[in-house]
Amino acid sequence: VPQGSVSTLTRMLVPTDFSEHSADALRLALTLARARGLSQLTSVHVRFDSSLSTYPEHSAEFAIAEADDFHHFLEGIDVRGVHVDAVFEDSAQPTLAILRVAERIVMNTRGRSAAAAVLLGSVTSEVMAASHLPVLAVKHYGRQMSMRDVLLSSQFWGRGDVKTS
Repeated sequence: VPQGSVSTLTRMLVPTDFSEHSADALRLALTLARARGLSQLTSVHVRFDSSLSTYPEHSAEFAIAEADDFHHFLEGIDVRGVHVDAVFEDSAQPTLAILRVAERIVMNTRGRSAAAAVLLGSVTSEVMAASHLPVLAVKHYGRQMSMRDVLLSSQFWGRGDVKTS
């Protein structure tokens, strides 16, 4: 927020992949929402879909599964006083899907250092770079992946889509 300007928060969007990292981000978003007197926030889940076309029955099956996953995800989170709306998107580009839905974003991160995020790529860092709206990235409590961890990680060496820009 630029110095001297009024900080306002009227809507919040929390991207989720149903992980514990996302649960941390949602818990923080709920705390912020209650502190700001907001009665609702929106959570978006983007299912990666690289196909150019889908058929309605296929999409309906995924919609039911995503709704079930979302309700299960919320079971361990205290939403007291705040209604959480769910939005489900299918996209080959999760960053763009999130930006399409976003007005205000509270987003989770996997706790990578800046250098590690550059090596591995991250939807969080891509959204932060592409968004003209305020973005708050939430580091999963107690988690950090150092550059050494990245270089030694078998996940890193097995990926063919590593982003270096």
